[in-house]
Parts: sequence; structure tokens; C-alpha cells
Amino acid sequence: MRITLDGSQCEDLNPTTVAEAIEGGCARAHQLGRIVVQIEVDDRTLDAAELGDPTITTGTAEAVALTSMEPTEVLQATLDLGRNAVEAANEQFAEAARHLQAGETVQATTPLQEGLELWQTLDEHVLREAVPAVLASGPQAPTEEAFGRLVGELETSLKTIKQAVASGDLTALSDCLLYEFPETTKSWIEFLTMCSNALATREPETTEGDS
Repeated sequence: MRITLDGSQCEDLNPTTVAEAIEGGCARAHQLGRIVVQIEVDDRTLDAAELGDPTITTGTAEAVALTSMEPTEVLQATLDLGRNAVEAANEQFAEAARHLQAGETVQATTPLQEGLELWQTLDEHVLREAVPAVLASGPQAPTEEAFGRLVGELETSLKTIKQAVASGDLTALSDCLLYEFPETTKSWIEFLTMCSNALATREPETTEGDS
């Protein structure tokens, strides 16, 4: 089995299964201070479900290729995805509001739900994981206070949406989606951009091999 990490062959690894190849490649990446972000088996990228599927991982393959990134690069990519998701959620909310204003309640359901799901994904992967790592990265990073204030404002806006849905107040729901969330979107994009800028100016961490 041929195992590569970022295009370089790991000649000293002799796995008997795909799982062992992945484990060995990830260990090598960890030694280099990098994080594996993609795994290909025989030129096919595995998704999360397949990585946990014994029918795939206990078998063999001709080639296992791992792609890794620096931790800072992973954070930057996550923040970029976060900004895109914030904009996408705002677009979904705006579409839902337009349907509500036109009296098309049923048509508003899907974009409203998709917008809420985007914010849920943001909360799980960006706000709870990536942002705290950035806040601890150095003096140029945004403050914990600024982050906490934005989180509080977001929670209030999302609560307003849920209360409007529960009460059937479509006017309040439409107003929140069309007028409140664009401001929420702007604030979060600015904040995530500040996080990206802080990472870009952070001095690279030294490893044992660098010292």
C-alpha cells in the first residue's frame, strides 16, 4: 500500500489495512505540527461516514493519500467558511421574509429552516471551536468581551425568531428577518474578519525542530 502525506511518500510505514495507513499518516502529520483535512483512498475522497465504516477501513487499497494543513491554515479556512455561512443565512432569512410579506407562509418555511440550520452549524464549528482558539492567539485578536457581546445579541435575535414562530406573529418574524439580521450579519462578518486578520499577523509558532 502506498501512503503519501501532502504528496510525499511515507516509505517507512507498512500498514496492512486502510485504517492503519490513515493512523500512520495522521501520526506523521501530528509530528510535523499539521492537521489532516482530507483522506483519499485509491483516488476517492472519503467522507466522515466512510472513515468510520469498517467495510472500508479494515480492507486494503493500492494508495492512501492524506492532505494536511497548518493549524493556522485550518482556522483561516474555518473562518472563511463561517463568513460565507453568515452571508448565506442572511440570504435565506431575506427570502423567507419576502415570502412572509407576500402572504406565502408555506414557501417561507424552507429558507427559514435552512437559515436557522446554518447558524446552528456556525455555532458548533466556528463560534465554539475556531473563534475561542483565535481569541487566545495574541494581543491583536478580538477581545472576549466583544465576542460575548455578539453572542448575546445573536441569542436574543434567534430567540425573537422562535418566539414569533411560536406565537404566529408573522409581522414580527418578517421584521426580524429583514431588518435585524442584516445588522447581525454585518457585525459577525466584521468580527470574523478581525479574527482572520489577527491570525494573519500572528507570528508562526516554533516547533522542536525549529529550535
